[in-house]
Amino acid sequence: MKLDKLWISEFKNLKDIEIDFDQDELVTVVIGWNGAGKSNVIEALVIIFRDLDLHKEPTFSYKLEYICRGNRIIVEATDTKVKKEQYKVLIHEEANPEKIITDKYTDFFNNEDRQYLPSNVFGYYSGPSDRLATHFYDHQRKFRDQLLYPEKYGLDEKTLPLRPLFYAQKVHSNFVLLSFFLGADEKVKKFLKEKLFIEDIESVLFVLNKPDWTSKEGDPRFWNATGVVRPFLDRLFSASLAPMRKKIKVPHPMKKNPENVDALFLYLKNIEALQDVGKETSDKDFFKLLESIYFSNLIHEVRIRVKIKNKNGTDESLTFRELSEGEQQLITVLGLLRFTRDDESLFLLDEPDTHLNPAWSMEYINFLKEVAGFNLDAQEGSGDKDDAASDAVDNSHIVLATHDPIVISTLKQEQIQIMKRDEDSLKVFAAPPLYEPKGMGFSGILMSDMFGLRSDLDPKTLAKLDEHAILLAKEERSETEEARYKTLQDQLDKSGFLDAYSDPYFSAFVKAWVRKHGDKLFTQTFLSDGDRQQLADMTDEILAELDAEEARE
Repeated sequence: MKLDKLWISEFKNLKDIEIDFDQDELVTVVIGWNGAGKSNVIEALVIIFRDLDLHKEPTFSYKLEYICRGNRIIVEATDTKVKKEQYKVLIHEEANPEKIITDKYTDFFNNEDRQYLPSNVFGYYSGPSDRLATHFYDHQRKFRDQLLYPEKYGLDEKTLPLRPLFYAQKVHSNFVLLSFFLGADEKVKKFLKEKLFIEDIESVLFVLNKPDWTSKEGDPRFWNATGVVRPFLDRLFSASLAPMRKKIKVPHPMKKNPENVDALFLYLKNIEALQDVGKETSDKDFFKLLESIYFSNLIHEVRIRVKIKNKNGTDESLTFRELSEGEQQLITVLGLLRFTRDDESLFLLDEPDTHLNPAWSMEYINFLKEVAGFNLDAQEGSGDKDDAASDAVDNSHIVLATHDPIVISTLKQEQIQIMKRDEDSLKVFAAPPLYEPKGMGFSGILMSDMFGLRSDLDPKTLAKLDEHAILLAKEERSETEEARYKTLQDQLDKSGFLDAYSDPYFSAFVKAWVRKHGDKLFTQTFLSDGDRQQLADMTDEILAELDAEEARE
């Protein structure tokens, strides 16, 4: 699954906008100033694939091109009530554009194997808003029906799918961690040890609660639970040490006081007990089963105790919730990528790097590629394909919205789309950066067109430099100005800024600049594209003037 191009007629502040995702890349990063609409791009893509998967009328008009299972799919959607005018579809082989598969939208929507849609579309947002989550509700309701009535859909433990649209939540980090340690995936375990210092699982406590649904038939130990989750719950009960029942207090969204609810405590004393629960189950299937129990409203809480290696090299015991927010979020995203690396998937991640420290932010893209199995750099950088990771794949696309310059410092131009506003019309548009961020450094990225800062200095220091430049250029200064100039000299000297002014060439440039353009100093924090071009033109003009003066001398 690779996105190529998207045109949107109108969705929120995105009007008549085209975005080029570059289908040759694994990761496309969307950046932009606040209010430019980078999160709206993520939301628009979720809505598009939700409507396509459910065959709903389009929420807005758009044209989308993407590649899926060797075919190029072009979908033109029109926001109209006339059903036959809502969708136009053209599908042809990517390697042979002349070979048309179909141009009928009915073939697209009636394909039972979903050959023309990604296997999974994952959404993730690290913030508190649930605006992205609401677009997944229809698929969540459908999934719950499948869990409660598996015979109707021909499903069991082995055939239970991940739902086509999947919204990742904080609780999923618990399920991912347990699934990681259930399997024999050495790459993942190495990552957990080296980056998170997690050596092993010590114990797990599942707190199950009485669900909000009722059933007359089923296993009475689990409030008559039936369906796909029943065999798994039976294994969980058998592997647990001294199952215990008691009442717990659970908050109710519509009531002032919490409710007393029946609960069942199932304690797995070690990793071996966990493996008994997941015997003959892959890590991916184990994750799906845990998520299914949660979705059946049977899981109140999962308490995981892990063994970690501290800085002194000795073992410590911590609960999983004691790990940082960033560590838990990273595990969630990496797990979903890892479990679906063989599928055609689309990952829509809105600021997943919010809670990461700078060191991890720099490695974030590499984490996505290496741990998840997308080792494309290994393939590109090696003349021998055998040197590449054996599980390296190239059938998914990650679209990531961020405002962190550290995250994009390892990327190429083609991997970035900047959401900008036209200075005159204020219309939002998307464009690649002028320069490749890789090799620019964080300061260079911040002061480029990607973020638009005039300087990487704080505003007060920058204001002092502006004032100092103006006073430096004056041939004659008043007593007040001279006193202020010396004060600024002392302050800037302590910060090491006067070294540049000691350079006669730099000093001559500053004087010429203020003399010629003193009324046009760029004192604002951000520079628009127009400001940046004007600044470049003025700089060229000053340099030409200095060259002419030197030639006359």
